[in-house]
Amino acid sequence: MTVEECESRLFSALVVDDDIDVGSELVEALNLIGADTLYFSSPVKCLEYLRSNNRYFDIVMADFSMPTFNGIEFLRLASLEIQNSPSLFIMTGLAEFDGKPFEPDADITLLPKPFTVFQLKQKVGHSLTA
Repeated sequence: MTVEECESRLFSALVVDDDIDVGSELVEALNLIGADTLYFSSPVKCLEYLRSNNRYFDIVMADFSMPTFNGIEFLRLASLEIQNSPSLFIMTGLAEFDGKPFEPDADITLLPKPFTVFQLKQKVGHSLTA
């Protein structure tokens, strides 16, 4: 990455999705809209990283359905390890969680899959300006 590319980054993002293909596409989309993105395919490895590294992120995105624990649990645990209060996003193609419709709360924004780069930019942009 060139110096110019680093300087043009507008925000930092952490992405956790156990599907490496989806994760790679999401990283690419985030980079297109100005993110400096760190990606993990394992929520456990990501939490280990966060516990041993003093990091700041503008946004944290996690897939809902992952092994070990779900994305909402991961976001709650990760937010305790991050040095600031990032915007939190849960990504899913599911319409329901545990048989109930997902109702976003003030802490976590729903990002339904599939989404376009434009939709991603809108959701992320809104959270960064809020």
